[in-house]
Amino acid sequence: MLCLLCEQSLTKGTIIEKTFRAGTTITPAPVKKSNVQVVFCTEDKCVFHNPDDNTRHTLLAKELGGKLDFLTADQVVTGLWWGDKLIDIELPPTVELEVVDTDPPMKTNSKPATLETGLTLSVPGFVVNGDRIVVNTSGGHYVSRA
Repeated sequence: MLCLLCEQSLTKGTIIEKTFRAGTTITPAPVKKSNVQVVFCTEDKCVFHNPDDNTRHTLLAKELGGKLDFLTADQVVTGLWWGDKLIDIELPPTVELEVVDTDPPMKTNSKPATLETGLTLSVPGFVVNGDRIVVNTSGGHYVSRA
């Protein structure tokens, strides 16, 4: 029996298809994890500080995907390392973000709100500008007030 495996290149992001015989042992990539701190983010990149060796590393928006919507300055996240190169990050299950633009309080179930990172999501009618809310990072939805 043959098994098809799709793997993604850690350095280039390309997808490679490989066929293996059933029972073949596949060694996982030697990726290590450590905390990194967000220095700043722009629309096209995010710069991280590695406290272990006091260096800075940049990931482009295309490498981060939708994770950029949940990153703010000074936030600590888990960095994924391939050798000495930061290749990705892991977000916590939830993050706390500030509401910067939403309609005044309403008696409706929900209304749109824009957060400090530019992410727009649906929030309850009682949420106002300046509120800090908890957002689920896997689905990008409102969880609670902070």
